Amino acid sequence: MSVNFDVPRQKRSDLVADEIKRWIVRERKRPGDRLPNERELMALFGVSKGTMRECLKSLEIQGIIRISTGPRGGPMIAEVPYQTSAELLGNYFYFKHLDAARLYQVRRLLEPELAASAVPHLDDAALAKLAHSIERCAVKPSTPEIQREQRIEELRFHDLFAEASPNPLLAFNCKFINDLLSRKVVFKSMYMKRQEDVRLQNLAFHRDIYEATVARDAEAVRRLMYEHMVECEAHAAQLDAIVETDFLKL
Repeated sequence: MSVNFDVPRQKRSDLVADEIKRWIVRERKRPGDRLPNERELMALFGVSKGTMRECLKSLEIQGIIRISTGPRGGPMIAEVPYQTSAELLGNYFYFKHLDAARLYQVRRLLEPELAASAVPHLDDAALAKLAHSIERCAVKPSTPEIQREQRIEELRFHDLFAEASPNPLLAFNCKFINDLLSRKVVFKSMYMKRQEDVRLQNLAFHRDIYEATVARDAEAVRRLMYEHMVECEAHAAQLDAIVETDFLKL
């Protein structure tokens, strides 16, 4: 008696793509390095031209390689762009019920650790960017457009910590959440009335976090960021924040 467990079978080109990725790691290849040409890859992995071209196209879509044309063209290893990965992750959440409260619940856990991890790695240029971000949010907005720009700048303040963090997994998750907050979260009630209070509270926290960062006090940064996230979570609940569902357009 045969039993069908409905295990999906991988296409030949997908299996070869996985093999090429393992080969890239095994050979210690880096972004910017060229892969062997198509004929050499066919011989190396024992596949037909059609299978190899389908495989290379798959790797290009994944962002693993870039393919250029011309006499000096061919496949070149690329560093997968953040945006490509974020769009794929956004597709996963497209049919999930992910509201603002859930975003802030995760952000409250991750953001303090991210900030603390980044403190030793924020150089003078990064500190100057943090200070500039604070300055941009310190002026009372005169139009809804400026108000929106300041909201994005508030999140940019947090992205600067992500860019400096030595933990790429922690940084990616925090930046992804910030992207959702900047582009997808809308407030259904009392937003304009309460936004000025929120701006001032965010500004105060950002100033305190900046001063602790300049002092290289990672523990103080962790504590302040946690308190900041708790405050943000409360604002999301009070302002009846929701997340729009078109995650595909990150």
